[in-house]
Amino acid sequence: MSHPSWHTGRRQQRGAVAIVAAFALLAALAAVVLAIDVGRLYWAKRELQKQAVIAALDATRLVGGCSVDDTAPVETDPAVLTAEIQTLVDQILATSGLGETIRRRVDGNGQPAGVDLGVIQTDAQGQRRLASTSSEPPDAVRVTLERPFPTPILPLWPTRSDRLMVASATAEQAALGSFYVGSGLLSLNEGMLNALLSGLLGGNVNLRLVDYTGLAGVGVSLADLAIAIGLEVQDLSDPLVLDTQTPLLSDTIDGLADALSGQVSGAVTGLLRQLAAVARAGADATVPLGALFGPVGDTAADVPMVNLLDLLIALGAATHADAGGGVAPIRLPVGISIPGVSSLQVFLQVLEPPRFSGMGRAGIARAESAQIRLMVRLQVNALNTVSNALTLLLGGGLLGQVTVTPLNLGIDLEVAKAEAFLDRIRCPRSADPTLATELSARPAVAQLRLGTFSGSPATAPAITQGSAQLLGTTIKLLGGLISTIQVNLFLENAVTTTAGSGAARPLPHAVTEFTRIEDATQVPYWQAEGVPPDAPAADNPQTVGTTNILGGALSSLFASARITATDPAHPDASSSICLLKVLNVCTLSIPVGSLLNAVLNPVVALLGSILSPTGALVDSLLDPLLDMLGIDVGSATVTMNTVTVDTPRLVTTALP
Repeated sequence: MSHPSWHTGRRQQRGAVAIVAAFALLAALAAVVLAIDVGRLYWAKRELQKQAVIAALDATRLVGGCSVDDTAPVETDPAVLTAEIQTLVDQILATSGLGETIRRRVDGNGQPAGVDLGVIQTDAQGQRRLASTSSEPPDAVRVTLERPFPTPILPLWPTRSDRLMVASATAEQAALGSFYVGSGLLSLNEGMLNALLSGLLGGNVNLRLVDYTGLAGVGVSLADLAIAIGLEVQDLSDPLVLDTQTPLLSDTIDGLADALSGQVSGAVTGLLRQLAAVARAGADATVPLGALFGPVGDTAADVPMVNLLDLLIALGAATHADAGGGVAPIRLPVGISIPGVSSLQVFLQVLEPPRFSGMGRAGIARAESAQIRLMVRLQVNALNTVSNALTLLLGGGLLGQVTVTPLNLGIDLEVAKAEAFLDRIRCPRSADPTLATELSARPAVAQLRLGTFSGSPATAPAITQGSAQLLGTTIKLLGGLISTIQVNLFLENAVTTTAGSGAARPLPHAVTEFTRIEDATQVPYWQAEGVPPDAPAADNPQTVGTTNILGGALSSLFASARITATDPAHPDASSSICLLKVLNVCTLSIPVGSLLNAVLNPVVALLGSILSPTGALVDSLLDPLLDMLGIDVGSATVTMNTVTVDTPRLVTTALP
């Protein structure tokens, strides 16, 4: 028989075990609940971070320049772009089914924000972070999201209901393109290029067509240009630094030879050395680089962005640029012959140099042709034309001594810049791997002025304002002792007209033919087909506007000029026929009548042939010279060059 105390002890032991077991069960249950709460926190944070990354990567399509819609324009205004990305983020959250739980982070005013635009820079600690910028277009976006902490299943400690979980993701993508406006490379003209470069460089340039073709076949990147002038690429991408860079023209051309020496043939570098020597022997002015390039980023700095021949012409033009036209005109030794013209002088004033697109973002990138004033001064020898006409009218040898003053004709052609714009880049994607670009252009408008001038054509005289004598004809019988016939022609005033329309219009077709270039030494890019000096492709280059209008405008301008035989400002110089002179005083005069028409008609016909749309002045001089300057009056020819499209990349998930 057991002792009662033994039974009591066993009951106490069983009670203690039950209590310990209960506490162990509670502890295990608490551990399980805590593990569940920690897991819920982890998955909530993970889902929040996942949505931030998805939203940031998707938003780079908008900020990077890839077209989302084939009809909507690419947005470039930062405020509007931010609003569009905020809407996109809200749509992504709604599609995920988490729109009521996860939201964009609110700002200090309690309004949903959570979207920041900028560029990626490396901070002092070597970390790549988003930096806001106003000097260059953004190509990166940061999306910051927040959500409430999950309510704990077992609230072991007090929690604040307003505590929020925050996650952020920063991503970048750059879709950039380069292009240019002008048709100069489509039909290289050796004589005009030699004349143009001789004038711009200040010396004698005498290259062959094959030389120019070699220069035209070389692409220059931002990195090449930076090496040429001894700067870092980052310096050229900073507009404030770029505007202060004014290297000597000869040093810049020599620097290009050094920068390209490992990429091009020795013939090309030799040509660059030769042109640098010409510039050095000439005026060798400084080049304002900021005038040649718009905002250029250092992304894709190794991708060719400009043609070497175009760059050389632009560098030379920039050294002479003056928006006010105060710089003395450059004489161009064109060296062409026009029937009936005894002296031909051509002068160029560069009002604004051309501006290259660089590697630019859709909606922002723009290329411009030069704004120039072309001055043509002609001296026409009308002696034979007038003498032959008067001989027929007055009976051959009865004419006596015929004197005809040279006919001075001046043409001023001031051409505003043409502009081209990169409207859209349709980036390759899994659903559609085709790359396409869409561009638009505003053709150049020209103002033509026709008149006469005084003095030698070689001095670039200004066109005379108001009425001025155009031609003087004197016929003296017996040395003028008995009778004198004087027929003077006057231009009532210089005449002016405008050629072309400056309305912007899209190019007819998207550019879709590209070849992908992959090189271990540079960023992969797409090269458009049809870039000169290669043969044109189906959709590259393209021209908008009306072509070949300069000749018609010049001809109609001449038709509107009023040529008369009297000058109200100088009545003593009016035409007259003196049949009898006594003591050098005219005692018998008659109206000029048909004699005036005998002089006027052949002179008008002579000038009309020179100024006709198919005449030598337009075909041999004006059109080729404007082409070499990249200028098309009334039209714009745009050539797509290169495109680079990065894949969207996650930069960092660090909180701002």
